[in-house]
Amino acid sequence: MSAAAVAQTNTSTETSGPSSRTSSGRGAGRGGHRHQSQRVVATASVPITTELIGAVVGKQGATINKIKEGTHTRISHLEPTPGDGHLFHSFHISGSPQGVDRARRWILSIIANTYRADHPDEFQTEETAADGDASGN
Repeated sequence: MSAAAVAQTNTSTETSGPSSRTSSGRGAGRGGHRHQSQRVVATASVPITTELIGAVVGKQGATINKIKEGTHTRISHLEPTPGDGHLFHSFHISGSPQGVDRARRWILSIIANTYRADHPDEFQTEETAADGDASGN
């Protein structure tokens, strides 16, 4: 199974902003959450082989930093820790649902393109297939 087939995404809601509680512990005003805002935080995990980590990180972190900045996400590399149930290297992404999805797809694209470039014999193009048919093979 490829790394692309195993990526997972989760979402949750965080509450942030100044507290609107009074000294009695009750909410101020109606509802008690007047000055708080909620944002949805999504996370995704993209498993990756050791050989492909460098392609995603890039020279001096340039590629991964470009992904982080372009998608406004946090991305960290997680080492395998079998005792905690993490059996593979992976990238953990968190941020807005849209940003996480874009970062996940960007990383998967890098993985796929790098793998395809490193293993050209495993991928037959339409031109190669047509050439094979024309030569009588």
